[in-house]
Amino acid sequence: MNIETREGLFAVMEQVAAEREAARPIVEKLVASGEPIDDIEIPEGWRTAGMVMELCDFAFSRLENDPLQSLTFAHLALAIAGNLGDDMYPSTLRAYVEGRAWREVGYANRFLNSYDAAGRAFRTAETAFSTDSSLVYDEAVARFLRAGILFLNARYDEAVVLNCADVFRDFGDRRREVRCDVLRGMASHLRGEFKMARTQLEPTLELLRELDDLHTLGITYNALARIYLLLNRKSDAVIALERSKEIFTALDMPSDINRADWGLALILMETDPLKAFSILSRLRDDYLDRHMPENAGEVGLCMVDALVATEQIKAARILTAQVLKEFVEANLDKYAISALAYLRDILRTTTDPKAAVQHVRSYVERLRTQPTLLFLPLDEEK
Repeated sequence: MNIETREGLFAVMEQVAAEREAARPIVEKLVASGEPIDDIEIPEGWRTAGMVMELCDFAFSRLENDPLQSLTFAHLALAIAGNLGDDMYPSTLRAYVEGRAWREVGYANRFLNSYDAAGRAFRTAETAFSTDSSLVYDEAVARFLRAGILFLNARYDEAVVLNCADVFRDFGDRRREVRCDVLRGMASHLRGEFKMARTQLEPTLELLRELDDLHTLGITYNALARIYLLLNRKSDAVIALERSKEIFTALDMPSDINRADWGLALILMETDPLKAFSILSRLRDDYLDRHMPENAGEVGLCMVDALVATEQIKAARILTAQVLKEFVEANLDKYAISALAYLRDILRTTTDPKAAVQHVRSYVERLRTQPTLLFLPLDEEK
């Protein structure tokens, strides 16, 4: 099948459109059945590019509410994409659907906090797209997504180097070009260059409004809120978080609403720990419902802090033990597990539980940027 002629291109487009129409009710039936699809027998009639694209679209739509389901459907898309017959489609289309499936696998793993798996998936998507020169834009998108994972893994310099602003500029994609600027500013923040980060991020706010990129605008407000707090500009931080929350509420994006509420709860901890606890409790339940134990655990630690602040030490010990259990069962970071075990034990004996909780909270937060940092008990830090 040749897409180098106008007639051939339209023929392929019509074929894929028809395949998608045929695939849509099948995907809907799979979803409605609620049955596991991990080891499903894939019928011959499902092995189409249209089916891959429908599965990918569904996987992307479930990222916010059920990233585990998203990953399952992305894996099914990948299984089909890797087994399309060479004579069924042009090589460009085969490369595209394979790269698209890997990209969805990467997205789902990112939402599940499985950053190493996400990085590998985005790299593989890059490789798939790179096999065809006409997919250079898609390759750049995958590279930018991998840069985001490097950023989350505290590899900031590598993330900035992978930035694809030049490619996006060449394609006239101003929106993604500005997103590269946002990533650069966020990297400066996490390198401890707070004033530089502020000067890099604040100018992007107006650009993002003009481009109607509300999602990135909300993310940028959230990032600026954290920077304002570090610069002792608390009122500016609250305003930025409220604007972030307004945007994500309008977009119906619960994960990002949670991040804004989390920031507001941390500010409230200083003046009204009971109100902060109520917000954090809702966030923790939501993260657990969406199979995100790492986020749920970090929120749980903040809740322990609030319980200690209100002198509910027994409840703090019970919650610490529960968070530790969840980290162990999910096979999360071994260093975080050792810190949680220490907190569980010391809360039984310490006369200063607030210092112990804040010590462990601070350590777990630093693990994001220093993943090999060893945990030291309080007395060894002195």
